[in-house]
Amino acid sequence: MSESGRSGSDTTEAGYLLVLVHSRPADALSRARALLARRPAVPVAEAALAHQAAGIALRELGHFDDGLAELRQALWSA
Repeated sequence: MSESGRSGSDTTEAGYLLVLVHSRPADALSRARALLARRPAVPVAEAALAHQAAGIALRELGHFDDGLAELRQALWSA
C-alpha cells in the first residue's frame, strides 16, 4: 500500500465502484462522477471502469438511456 493508503493499482478505486453499485447505486454514481471529474484526468482504464459503474448505477436507478450512454462511453474508453 502507498503512503496515501491506496494499493498499487490505479483501478482499485474504480473497481470498488463495480462492487458498490449493486448495493448502493446512488453512492456509486456519485463517486464515479467525482472520479471522472478529477484533474488531472484519471488513467483511461480507471475512467472506463468508472463509466461502467455509472452506467450500471443509472440502469439500477431507472435511467436507462443515460445508463446506456455511460456504458457506451465505458466501451469507447476501454
